Amino acid sequence: MTMMLTGHQCPDCGTPQLARNTWYMGKLLTERDLTDEQRYTLGKIMRHNHYLHGAGTVCGLEVQQHPNPPCRSEYVLVDPGLAVDCCGHEILLTHQETVPLADLIRQNWASAHPGEDLTGAHRVQLCVSYRECLTENVETLLDDCGCDDSACHPNRILDSYQFGVMIDPPLRATPLPATLTWRSTYAVAKARRFALDVGGDRLYVITAGPGSALLSFTASTGALLSAQTLPADGLNVTVSQTGNRVYVAVADANAVLVYDSADLTTTVNKLPLPAAPSAAVVLAAPPAGGVVMLDVGDTRVHAWSPAIDTGGDPTAAKLGAAATGTCPRGLAVLGDGSGWAVSCGGGTVSLVAATDAATAASIALAGDLVAIATVPGTADQRVLLVDATARTAQLYTADAVAGTLAAVGFTCDLVDTPVAAAVAPGGAWAAVAGVDGGGHGTVRPLDLIAMGTAASQAGPAVAIGDQPTEVAIDAARGVVLAGFAGPAANPAVAGVATLQAAITDCASYLSEGSCATCDEPDCLVLTTIESWTDGDDITNATLTGEGRVHLPSVAGLATAVRCMLAEPPSAGPRGPAGPAGPAGPAGCKGERGRAGEQGPAGRAGPVGPAGAHGRAGPEGPRGPKGDPGEVTLVRLPRISGINWPHRGVVRSGAPMDRLIRTGLLIAFSEPMDPRTLDDMTVAVYVREDDRASGQYRWAGLIGRIEHVAIDARCEPIGDVDSPPDRDHVTGVRFELNPKTPRGRYLVALRGDAILSVRRGTRLDQTRGRLALDGNHLGPGLFDRCPSGDLIEGGLFESWFTLGGDR
Repeated sequence: MTMMLTGHQCPDCGTPQLARNTWYMGKLLTERDLTDEQRYTLGKIMRHNHYLHGAGTVCGLEVQQHPNPPCRSEYVLVDPGLAVDCCGHEILLTHQETVPLADLIRQNWASAHPGEDLTGAHRVQLCVSYRECLTENVETLLDDCGCDDSACHPNRILDSYQFGVMIDPPLRATPLPATLTWRSTYAVAKARRFALDVGGDRLYVITAGPGSALLSFTASTGALLSAQTLPADGLNVTVSQTGNRVYVAVADANAVLVYDSADLTTTVNKLPLPAAPSAAVVLAAPPAGGVVMLDVGDTRVHAWSPAIDTGGDPTAAKLGAAATGTCPRGLAVLGDGSGWAVSCGGGTVSLVAATDAATAASIALAGDLVAIATVPGTADQRVLLVDATARTAQLYTADAVAGTLAAVGFTCDLVDTPVAAAVAPGGAWAAVAGVDGGGHGTVRPLDLIAMGTAASQAGPAVAIGDQPTEVAIDAARGVVLAGFAGPAANPAVAGVATLQAAITDCASYLSEGSCATCDEPDCLVLTTIESWTDGDDITNATLTGEGRVHLPSVAGLATAVRCMLAEPPSAGPRGPAGPAGPAGPAGCKGERGRAGEQGPAGRAGPVGPAGAHGRAGPEGPRGPKGDPGEVTLVRLPRISGINWPHRGVVRSGAPMDRLIRTGLLIAFSEPMDPRTLDDMTVAVYVREDDRASGQYRWAGLIGRIEHVAIDARCEPIGDVDSPPDRDHVTGVRFELNPKTPRGRYLVALRGDAILSVRRGTRLDQTRGRLALDGNHLGPGLFDRCPSGDLIEGGLFESWFTLGGDR
């Protein structure tokens, strides 16, 4: 059966029948009595389904392509299954149906758009609805109408269904971590940029052009506190993470001015550049202090140490300047301060390590990367990259030292053309400022958690002024701030919009509340086809699950809960450090420490007076030769085995399948502390080649780290067991995905951060757990086994080719 849906149709669930029959001997039964009896029982079942289970597919009803290719432009198959609509009706398919989907679409279009041809691409949803069919016509013994003696009435009402389509329906809105509404606006003529100090309750705004000024507001009330005229045209502003310093970039050779936030009339420092910035400037503040500045016109990113915050020499405090990719747009400092990243319009990202601020690693991506934002609250260092060409956002893990980026999860469709982005503390959601199709400014929320599991779309837009410039999140007050420069012809209409962020309480979905309403179309969505045009083949690749709702059974939910309870408990990522507690009472006086090392020799003193005869005495005899010196060696934990050929090839077939099934195994010479063996100290990279540019990059693999017990003594690894406890971990396994591709792989262990269980005396005579002696000398591990150069720490690296023929 088929049908058409021409609009948003809500079903009429009917008036509930709450009275049931009483039965007694001799009662006269009429049609009304028996009908009410049915309505009473059916109403109970429908209300149970509606209020306790909801609407959706229960099982089956999968949509598949037609097995005959010539038929795929017209038909699809729907498997048998069960669904419940929003009134509580059961929809049961007992056999596979062939549905003329293309014809349903044409009929729907013709009904809704008379005389208009079906052209262009459309979103199409196939759905199924409950219908009752009258069947089995029989003669009646008594006809109320008295028309004739051959009147017939249906003897049965058959529970049935109809298929229908919806053309260009809005996608189902999923719950977002936050929803935004406009609250107020700071109206600041010629506002160019702003900076937010959440802890200090301050908002700083700089204005553009002649008479450029730095304005200070109370963030919670909007009260203007001060206005300070700048010595040159203000380009950008940011605040230190402690809130005590305000950095302002100006169009002058003394490019960055450092102010004391308690007294904006006082300039603590001036940071010079070889020439005044000729275009836009972006500023960011590292966690420990200092500032990082991106000079867009000069395509260089400069960095200064925290010494500038206390008036130190800016030349001596400069960490370096690194060249970026073409058309740099955004700047973000990684959460741990290990480096910073620059997003570029040329489709690249420049990563700079704080330890080498004069060098940038270039990672080739694609698109116009207009903005980049740090994602706080995660175990690894993550950034959110925004692409204006594709109008998408993507999460990445970043390693500034290694110069690598690795994509995480799926993309998010931003709808509008993005300009700037900010991530809320905790990393659950973000806000993106953009420009809609009409050229007006918008802000939309993003669900970063959902991006980890499936492709998603940004939330509804909130309108702000034209030409948005940047966005910031004040999570403590539930506010999002978005700056805008106003229309090009009227820059005086500028300011900072304040949006209220209502944070979603997920637990509220389980709380008591109002009864569910039946406000959905009576047609349950089975599949969605994006960008369908008349004549397209409908295949499994184009049939998506968007809009389809699944109702798991109670038995399925119970099984899932038992499965989760059976999983071994595991620790989550380490949270951020809490505030320092109060100082405790003074302890007892400790023992006297050992003597320190001998200091350097002092300067030579003056020559003493001559001897009795007025001249120096004769040189004394040379003493005997001393005993040879001794070098103290410390027994260190080392690597004693791996299960792949160092610098070799794992052949295709059984050897490759065996390695993927087993995972990468690394054995140690003694038990190691499992807390120091994680995805930051044990890393695996695969080489990705870009044939077009003749370059390659190392992409980090995401895999589970498992602590194991291995007995390998400079020989191929044999048996692997689960360690009996944390003090007997002698190996680590990196679990490979069954779909791991062929290619060249690099395995790296950071020995500086991997510690043994054993405590010993180190070379500096201190005592404690010993770090892994990771460095190994060529040509390979088993030629000089175990690893090591007799010095704690170091980087263990080994590489191999997976899936070769030689």
